[in-house]
Amino acid sequence: MSDQSFALPSSNENSVATDVLSSRIDCGAQLAISSIAPLAAQLNQALTDGRATVLMCADVSQVDTAGLQTLLAFMQDAAGKKMHVQWDAPSEILQQSVLLLGMNAQLGI
Repeated sequence: MSDQSFALPSSNENSVATDVLSSRIDCGAQLAISSIAPLAAQLNQALTDGRATVLMCADVSQVDTAGLQTLLAFMQDAAGKKMHVQWDAPSEILQQSVLLLGMNAQLGI
């Protein structure tokens, strides 16, 4: 028997129900080598769990290639596992960075 227990959400807790079915990962303000380790750990956990994932990136204000490479590796691994990944309001700076590096098709932004 598992040590984990799950409570069913009440009818007014729709966001909780979504969280049970998918991983919601906040990308934070910086997608940069200096701060990518915690995000990479969350992305790896999502891959291990194999659940659909929502990447919340509205607050991203700094991006470097290491951050984008981390996201690209995650997207490729998720595609290999046939996991659904959705972007939730990627910031303008993230979208511009992805476009500048020509990664929009690979990242789906």
